[in-house]
Amino acid sequence: MGFSPKKECMKIKVLLSEQGYKKNIPKDCFGVAVMQILGTPSRAKAGKWIDSFELFGYIKVKDGVINFV
Repeated sequence: MGFSPKKECMKIKVLLSEQGYKKNIPKDCFGVAVMQILGTPSRAKAGKWIDSFELFGYIKVKDGVINFV
């Protein structure tokens, strides 16, 4: 099976929903969720994933706040 960024982003969305975040998610909380779901060892790597998710159009980042599209 291949890796699907969209599926991983949806897993992050579910995790954050369980933690009470639906809209206006702080970037640091989103980064921690990325680290948990993807097993990313560093915040720098999580930041690259956040940039990629934004590039793919799954999330929108504005002023340190993230919303799912």
